[in-house]
Amino acid sequence: EEAAFESASAPAGLVRIAAPLTFGIQHLAPALADFLAAHPGIKVDLRLSDAFVDIVGEGVDIALRIAELPDSSLRARRLGPVAAYVVGAPAYFDQHGRPRHPADLASHACFTYTNTATPDVWRFRKSGGEEAAVRIDGPIRTDSGDAMLPSLRAGLGVAILPGFIVDADIAAGRLEAVLAEWSIGAAALHLITPPGTLRPARVEAMIEFLSERLKRICVTHY
Repeated sequence: EEAAFESASAPAGLVRIAAPLTFGIQHLAPALADFLAAHPGIKVDLRLSDAFVDIVGEGVDIALRIAELPDSSLRARRLGPVAAYVVGAPAYFDQHGRPRHPADLASHACFTYTNTATPDVWRFRKSGGEEAAVRIDGPIRTDSGDAMLPSLRAGLGVAILPGFIVDADIAAGRLEAVLAEWSIGAAALHLITPPGTLRPARVEAMIEFLSERLKRICVTHY
């Protein structure tokens, strides 16, 4: 009934969106500004957190996730790859050596990002098919990639972080990426919605807008 009412007029009402914190600030928030300017009848409840969100239980209409997704009843649209890098300060690598193989990381101070299925194991793949997994340890465990940056810049260790967090530091020379010939997982940006096919027009409009906008961001930046 709600969807039928909306279809007879301009989309209107509330759209609840959940997204990772840094990606949401850098890329989603500017996109929402453009969308809301074009759709004055729509309001947004935006929740930014790197923690896992139960979109069905919490009543979220759209969630953005950067991950390898497990099978589930949720509807997922893959928008594009998200690059990740093994990074540390040049001074750290000058002192402790630059790893030539993922196995070398076992002797480095590696920061642990806890919002993954296996936070203490880093997995790598080489273009020729070689795979490697290394158990890591270090001085910091956190659920925020941004929280690692000051300690990384200070030369206290190594981390795996996505490009949208570390690109500026790499470009400025504050951080250095290593093991470039190895890929790190298969993380991608996904737009996820609850199961079911009937959605209000305001949600459909947001899905189509964000899909096109964020696909372009993945192609341009990652």
